[in-house]
Amino acid sequence: MGQILLKECEKWAMKHGYSEISMRSGGNREKAHQFYIKVGYENTKWQKVFNRSLK
Repeated sequence: MGQILLKECEKWAMKHGYSEISMRSGGNREKAHQFYIKVGYENTKWQKVFNRSLK
């Protein structure tokens, strides 16, 4: 199902003149990352977010 959804998003983007799709996925979502790679997406950035509670 996910692959079908991505293909539809890609078709929509191309129809509207986009040349690239970017998506974000939480660092702990390993299965999702494997899926995106399997369907042709490339990991182009590693990012960490740092928060500090001030309470």
